[in-house]
Amino acid sequence: MDHFKLVSEYAPTGDHDRNQLAELLHISGEQMKYITNARAGNGLARIDSTLVPFYKQMSKNSEIYKLMSTKAEDFLKPEEML
Repeated sequence: MDHFKLVSEYAPTGDHDRNQLAELLHISGEQMKYITNARAGNGLARIDSTLVPFYKQMSKNSEIYKLMSTKAEDFLKPEEML
């Protein structure tokens, strides 16, 4: 059983995808607002059965940013990106 999940920056590709994500993770329509077209560093954290919105803008030079970033350009060289 997962006790901790982070969901951030969900750019919807359509209502069907958005509804599937919401159903899979038990996210209400109101909570989806925290991750739909969200700015980097914002999202939802699920801890056990509780969803908590978070807003954390961090320096791109920090160690935590380097560990947490999911942006390909932050850890791949330009020639490695398609």
